[in-house]
Amino acid sequence: MEKYKYFKTQFDIMSNQGDTQEKLRVEISSEMAKEIVKGIENTDEQAIFIFYPNQMFVRVSDPYKARVVELNISCENFISYHYNISKEDVSDEQVRVGIVISRLKDITKTLKKGQSLILVYREGSNKLETKAGILNRDIRLIRSELLNEVPIISIAPEYEAKIDYATMQQFIKASNGKGHLFDIITDGSLILASETDEGSVRISKDLEESLLNPADYMSMTTFSVEHLDRALSLGCGDLSLRGKQDSAVEFSWTSKAGINMKSWVAPRV
Repeated sequence: MEKYKYFKTQFDIMSNQGDTQEKLRVEISSEMAKEIVKGIENTDEQAIFIFYPNQMFVRVSDPYKARVVELNISCENFISYHYNISKEDVSDEQVRVGIVISRLKDITKTLKKGQSLILVYREGSNKLETKAGILNRDIRLIRSELLNEVPIISIAPEYEAKIDYATMQQFIKASNGKGHLFDIITDGSLILASETDEGSVRISKDLEESLLNPADYMSMTTFSVEHLDRALSLGCGDLSLRGKQDSAVEFSWTSKAGINMKSWVAPRV
């Protein structure tokens, strides 16, 4: 009998911890949950997840600040999103939780297609309650104030273009290798170029396919192929590219599961 009572308590964990009010309850599709983990783990081992009344937001950087990845998910793109507002000023409402990504991945990797992940956070708690299929588990949180804040990156672009991710994948594959570099060159057109042992690899966008400001803008900035590859781990469809001389290059796109993605790759000094 005691075993049955214990098992039942574990199985009903999501509804029987009622002494503290739920601040947040979010249900995420298995596809989106796995994308969230993949989008972060290639850049950092832990992250601050910020939940607002109408969206979830994560921004991480690698230890060397060579790349930054940002995930923004509107509440409409979740299966369900319930946020208990407690302040009159909604603009000041947020829940910040520090998560070790491997702990979240241990849960998301159990999800099968068609299943969902439920996250519940209770006011003042040091854990995040999860339900994946029939599996219930708590994730112990880390104090978000102990994690480094990742600064907002703002670029006044001097060049812009759209590049199909499949083309970018081919460029990365042909250029790839640890320590390999590529250049973004503007000279009447926008060119991504890399020199390898097998020869040169190039993507070229003429003035009809790119925007230079001014039109005769000339520049060349060097980047790491490896950091580009990791920054675009959730790449798909059309990538919007923006940047300027000796500055980070920014990519933005929407993932297959509907995550608004941005990533920045710092130039090689």
